Amino acid sequence: MSLLITLLFAFVDAVPPVSAPVAPASETRPVRRAAESPYPPSDALLAPAGGASLRQNQPPVIGNVDNNTAVVAQPVGENKLQLVGCMVYPIKRKDATVSANVQGKLTELAARSTAADGSEIKTEIREGMTVVAGQILGVQDDRTTQAALQIALGKHKIAEAEAKKEVEVLFAQRGAEAAQTRVDMYNRINARTPRAVAELEVLEAELESRKAVANLELAKYNLNVVKKTELELQEDEVIAAKVALERQQLIAPFDGVIIEIQRTTGEWLREGDPVLHIVQLDAVELHGYVDYRRYSRTMLQDKLVTVDLNDPAGNQLQFKGRVAFINPVIGAQGMELHIEMQNTNVDGHWQLSPGMQINAMIHLDQKAEM
Repeated sequence: MSLLITLLFAFVDAVPPVSAPVAPASETRPVRRAAESPYPPSDALLAPAGGASLRQNQPPVIGNVDNNTAVVAQPVGENKLQLVGCMVYPIKRKDATVSANVQGKLTELAARSTAADGSEIKTEIREGMTVVAGQILGVQDDRTTQAALQIALGKHKIAEAEAKKEVEVLFAQRGAEAAQTRVDMYNRINARTPRAVAELEVLEAELESRKAVANLELAKYNLNVVKKTELELQEDEVIAAKVALERQQLIAPFDGVIIEIQRTTGEWLREGDPVLHIVQLDAVELHGYVDYRRYSRTMLQDKLVTVDLNDPAGNQLQFKGRVAFINPVIGAQGMELHIEMQNTNVDGHWQLSPGMQINAMIHLDQKAEM
């Protein structure tokens, strides 16, 4: 037994210790670095995501940052505050989805415009297309509605003609005049020769005269009230038919750019189905945060905000805006600012795009021009 135990200990001592495997030098993975910005260095370098905080002389950071580590606001120079890492957003009132108003088949997806000679031009919808407010961008199956509009226009034309017809009034007026002339004639005869015309005939003539006057009043009423009311009702019917037709059209709500096409021609749409996504980028919105304990709303509201960027060609671009809204609810990062910036279009491309993160400078001593 003792011999067996001795052999077992000897075997354990002979086994080498296990160590972690070491990768060859050629297989060592390089340390990943943040992607370089497409813009040369400037005052508006990329910065942390998740909102902006005010910093002084802080290097740009690329990547995600814990929202709970926001740096307290500090001035940059005299009467200036730098917002690091402002996220660019489209302005909500200029960001819209064009949806189907009624149920039906999408029969056309094209932008309609008018040529110099007055003819209509249809251009196939594509992403990146610029559209103007009120422009027709698509049509659902509107054959029934078009027919209803033509019927309403026909009825309106007839009612309009009837409302202008004064023949009935003129005829009734002539009848009233003739009846009254007969009465006057009988009275003159009886004045020269008493009872030359029987009293009964005179009474009948007077009755006919009153009847003719009543017919004249009725004709005037029909012309001025009934027929004009019928004309107004037909006008309302035409308006209703045009509204029904417009509801089957996809219309641009404002000047903007189509950034997404969500349906294709031939699809069946339900009411509310999204078809096109349009944004207006002549102005964009920046979101940032400041320390409410150091800066009041009065100090920030409507103050001038500037952004400096260098494009890939090395040209310096400056954008101006204002502090348009200050959230009355204080968040974890501080007081939230909404800054409206005027965008710049270079060669058909907007320089500030939603999703970018940039730095902005608030000028506390300058009020923005409204």
